[in-house]
Amino acid sequence: MLRPLIPNALMAWLRIARQSRSMRSNVDVWVGTSIEKLRWLIFTPDTYRIGRATQRQAAPSDWTTLGSDATAPPAAWDSMMPVVVAQSTRPAMPSSRRIIEPAFSPTSVSFPPGTELPESNDLAEIVRRFGAEGVRYQAVVELPYTERGALPSRPVNGDAVIVVSAVPLHDVGGGSRGAQLAQTFLKQGLAVAYISAFVAQESDDLGIRYKHDLLEQWTLSDFDVAQYASRVAGQFVALISVPSSDATDLARAVHKAGGRVIYDLIDDWDDPGLGSDWFDPDAEQYLMDHADNVIASATDLVQRVRKRAHREATLVPNGVNEDVFGQSDLTVPPDWPSAASLIIGYHGSLYGSWLDWEAVTHVAHAYPHALVVMIGDPKGVPSGLPRNVRLLGLKPQAELPAYVQRFDIGLLPFLTNSTTHAVSPLKVYEYLASGVPVAAPPLRALSGLAGVHMAADLVEAVRMAEQAAAPSPTGALAAHGWTGRVDTIIRLAGLTSDQGQPVTTLTEVAEHFGRRDRLL
Repeated sequence: MLRPLIPNALMAWLRIARQSRSMRSNVDVWVGTSIEKLRWLIFTPDTYRIGRATQRQAAPSDWTTLGSDATAPPAAWDSMMPVVVAQSTRPAMPSSRRIIEPAFSPTSVSFPPGTELPESNDLAEIVRRFGAEGVRYQAVVELPYTERGALPSRPVNGDAVIVVSAVPLHDVGGGSRGAQLAQTFLKQGLAVAYISAFVAQESDDLGIRYKHDLLEQWTLSDFDVAQYASRVAGQFVALISVPSSDATDLARAVHKAGGRVIYDLIDDWDDPGLGSDWFDPDAEQYLMDHADNVIASATDLVQRVRKRAHREATLVPNGVNEDVFGQSDLTVPPDWPSAASLIIGYHGSLYGSWLDWEAVTHVAHAYPHALVVMIGDPKGVPSGLPRNVRLLGLKPQAELPAYVQRFDIGLLPFLTNSTTHAVSPLKVYEYLASGVPVAAPPLRALSGLAGVHMAADLVEAVRMAEQAAAPSPTGALAAHGWTGRVDTIIRLAGLTSDQGQPVTTLTEVAEHFGRRDRLL
């Protein structure tokens, strides 16, 4: 009995140790037995602390309780963290495939004095939002176990969009295409279920969290299409940008539940550096063939659909967030480098086979009096860069305009190949909306774009941009705003939109505990 369990448990422990950095929720879990305490310590990420609930008492009179049976260890009531009592949970157990996180079926949620209470009384929804919004809470876990925790039951009024993206909403500073589409749908009054296929890829947790009454955030493995569809009062569509076997299962479930599917083709997936451990060519072909609509972010990708599925795709390039990049007179960031006669700047991923570090080096050497500022997660940065190249690290998207508006030239240091011809660089639209001319290689996706100066030699493209007039920010915002991109998708899907509210951005960095510190 133990022989198959031991290697499986070891693989699970190694995976948890490696992926704990991607966990974003702090939870103190109280369990009933010493065996359960040990199980939770071994098979949960290091953002969870575990204790044994040997004694229980009712919630103090000054706490507000939703639900029934609000009893917890005395130590829980001494905290200012909400307390969840769960009658059942998916147990912590070995898994070689994925991180095990609690899946609670709450019977009560208690709030400390002075807490702003949620509008909904749906306990499952409240607990899910605790994790998504970075709320630290305590959970008292009781037997028996169920296969799955309780799901939210609150109705979703109006039309809805299921956005299926590779990474969580907060990843890469919150600036991914999926994140921008989701936020714009919400502004258009549509409900959004944001589904992430994988854990966060960023090296550091910036603490970005999102809060909106019409927003739900799920992992692909936990999302139940039929259950969500049963709560949607209007029409719903799934916008899928992840060509994996799990995503095609979701597409089938959407069609079965009466919804529409749009395949959002955002990359040339034939490149082994893109989606190498999950991309499924058969899944992409299925989505191309069976989606109700196909959209593509670049002209080369439109051609890919014509060639492989013999149908038309609608071009929907990336864009710029008008609320974020429409600001002006922003304060100088505290880590902005000292003054230089010329600032050549880049923001975005600093890893990937398409990034041309040799071209960055040539630009830095050609302009020794300038600073080449690189903003992004530094995990892919090579050693030996010129001294006038400055790395400022990953930034939340909301902070980027204060940096980008101080660029004299926006840099796009990409190699020129089939992968990059099929890319619609978000950063280019954000440079233009900040009034910054762009220096780029000759990519077909950027052909004819006002304010973009292209040459095979990136140093020559920088010279061209240096001599050019600055683009109009208001013109770029009007031409390339996400609102217009989303309007195209709404029309394709036949959805009814309305004036909605922008997403509230929160900051809450998860705490990672050492082994001893995890004991309550």
